[in-house]
Amino acid sequence: MKEQSENNFISKFEKRLSEVPNKEYLIQNEINQIEKTTSSDEPWQEFDNEPWRESEKHSVFRLEQVGSLLLFNDIFHFYLLNNECDSILGEGMKEDDSIMATVEEAMQFADYYTWLKSLKNVPSKPKTKSQLSHKEKMLALHYLGLDLSKYDNTKAGEVLGEILGMDKGNTRQYLSYVRAGKNEVRTLDNLRDVLQLFEDPIFKDISSAIKSDIDSLS
Repeated sequence: MKEQSENNFISKFEKRLSEVPNKEYLIQNEINQIEKTTSSDEPWQEFDNEPWRESEKHSVFRLEQVGSLLLFNDIFHFYLLNNECDSILGEGMKEDDSIMATVEEAMQFADYYTWLKSLKNVPSKPKTKSQLSHKEKMLALHYLGLDLSKYDNTKAGEVLGEILGMDKGNTRQYLSYVRAGKNEVRTLDNLRDVLQLFEDPIFKDISSAIKSDIDSLS
């Protein structure tokens, strides 16, 4: 058996995967379509037959060298079970170029299926915990425009503390400090940390306000 070349199924899917927002669905659907295709018990079907193409319309993959679907599926399953298929190929089959083209594509298709399954089993990255302190979160909300001055400070602190999952007493206290001058909330270190949140040009007005406050406290 000659050495397998680059897997075109994988290359094509990687391109498609980079284009869609719902990657999890695309992966699972492709796995489903492969399993549907390789469970067919039709003894023969030409790859350019319209019903065959109809079965591929919801998949990224396109099969090019399928002659005998029965042989294709036999190779696909045998290769997945045994990591080889030489032992089921007779010498006559190995000398037939059309048969070997089907065999090679079935092997690549099996590798593609295994690769897709590995993608699906990669655990999602855990959400990173916010690195902002309680005081810095209060400052960030202030610069985003949160103004609770018209509400009772104690009640507003309780509600905001519940929303943030922070101590309600401290939240109430910090509400009194976010608009004032230099204090335990509006420190230079806290302001500089919050400034990093608003580096995107879309927040130019906010970053300018924070820089101005930093200058006034320096």
